[in-house]
Amino acid sequence: MGYPQGGGLTAERQAFRERVRMQAVVMFAEGRGSTEIAKELRVSVRSVQRWRQAWREAGDDGVRSRGPVSRPKLSQTLFAVLEEELARGPVAHGWPDQRWTLARIKTLIGRRFHKSMTSSTWPVGEVRAGLAWRAVAAVRPQVWVVDDTGFPKDGRSSPGVARQYSGTLGKVGNCQIGVSVHAASDTASCPLSWRLSLPAAWDGPDAEARRQACRIPDTLHHWPKWQLALDMLDELAGNGLRPAVLVADTGYGANADFRHGLEDRGRAYVLQVKADMTAYGEDARPHQPAYSGLGPRPLPRYRTRPVSLREHVLAAGRGSGLTVT
Repeated sequence: MGYPQGGGLTAERQAFRERVRMQAVVMFAEGRGSTEIAKELRVSVRSVQRWRQAWREAGDDGVRSRGPVSRPKLSQTLFAVLEEELARGPVAHGWPDQRWTLARIKTLIGRRFHKSMTSSTWPVGEVRAGLAWRAVAAVRPQVWVVDDTGFPKDGRSSPGVARQYSGTLGKVGNCQIGVSVHAASDTASCPLSWRLSLPAAWDGPDAEARRQACRIPDTLHHWPKWQLALDMLDELAGNGLRPAVLVADTGYGANADFRHGLEDRGRAYVLQVKADMTAYGEDARPHQPAYSGLGPRPLPRYRTRPVSLREHVLAAGRGSGLTVT
């Protein structure tokens, strides 16, 4: 395992990540599960699974970093020039819109530096970590935003494409869905991490040919979008980044598992919820029925029924409202 182009990390951060990997190796030897290790080390479950596979194949050395995966074709000086060229935007270089793609960047490198670049597989975690640190320094976020975006598609060949609801389209359509965590302030927003949502249909035997064509690893399967969001938050926390407050719309706020996941991680949050969701009043307390001595012990229960959030708000009155800025 190696850091591409230095990984975007300082020597101190690379040493920290290396220590985390070696701690994971010790836990592998103890027979501990990936979820438990990820929670203790504050990294994503997928990172632990990737390290475990490398450990099984090559032992401790398979998990250690060997520095950059290859000698970069661009020196640090030229890499800085490339960043400046990218900042000018695609239109300044003759393309019709402001969308950078790998193909366009490859063409730009060829034009500007007379070097040929090819596609290759490399670990992206360290690069994402470096970019996230740079984004936080530039944006100075007041909140982090969890959201998902739809990318309309015409065919069936793109990874994860399916007929599914897209907020971008405002309806069910043929599209890909990307889940992201953004750093946001009053004046700027930038993604800190992102994941492509793989629909459950891509796990079935009918999708095997498409998975192979898209080079989707056998270890990658459907995860709910809220779980992808928690996975990204864990990965960012493992890199030393945590939000002051996290916000999300009702697609995440209405999910109890997501809310519990944030609470388990000690994250402050403000989430949009649906008016018809029910909740007990603040003074409601569960009652523990007496045990008769026969059968299983009864679970605690409330003596009153829950009411909708709409009713709670109306009962509290307009004067109880609080503007959050």
